Amino acid sequence: MDFATFGFGDYISCLIVVDENGNFVTDEEGIVFSEATLVVEENHAELTAVVEGETHYVTFSGKFASLDSTNDGGDVIRLTTLLNDVEVEGDAAIFVVETLGGVTDDGRELAYMLVVEDYEEFGNGSCAMFMLELALEAGSDNISGTYSVAEGTMNVGAYDADGMYGSWYFDTVDGDMGIEYAAIQDGSVTFTQDGDGCAMTLDCSDAEGYAIKATLSGMFLSESFAPEAFMQAFNR
Repeated sequence: MDFATFGFGDYISCLIVVDENGNFVTDEEGIVFSEATLVVEENHAELTAVVEGETHYVTFSGKFASLDSTNDGGDVIRLTTLLNDVEVEGDAAIFVVETLGGVTDDGRELAYMLVVEDYEEFGNGSCAMFMLELALEAGSDNISGTYSVAEGTMNVGAYDADGMYGSWYFDTVDGDMGIEYAAIQDGSVTFTQDGDGCAMTLDCSDAEGYAIKATLSGMFLSESFAPEAFMQAFNR
């Protein structure tokens, strides 16, 4: 007999499958739990399970994360993996605009703005990255302005079988996608571009209501450039 407690910082995988009558479903290898009781309440769950004649007890306290969907490759796609608010600050960022070729009903030009927290440190440890789908003034060579979900000038993050699109926050680790990411669902972002310099103030939130904030400044690039982690985001 044992007892385990898991909190916010712990990761545990437990799959329990039942049919419409509440009976446990077995696979070809047989029953995993011969008996089990799962009690779920808001931000808390308790599992009592009998495995090979021994009774095990597990409790969990924290926010539940839902598995939203999978892409064609079988990868799990979620709207957010955040467990707390995020705030990013720095003065060594890089800003890159990638036009998409589409035009909105009011004549704005759709584009992706890629923002990397610290380009010099990208690929070495943890580094925040933002992929923002914006509706820019058509024909303008300056991105200065405020873009928001409410005004329809910043598209929310979403996904389909092909991958992610819209506006997202990512944490990268050693240049690769980290476990922390979130689709932006509300808020705004303001850019101030002066020549090849740029600054960004972002105040947004994810599907769970966690705040995603950033105050970044650095270098603006007009040529197309995309780090490996950015491409992974498209193909995730």
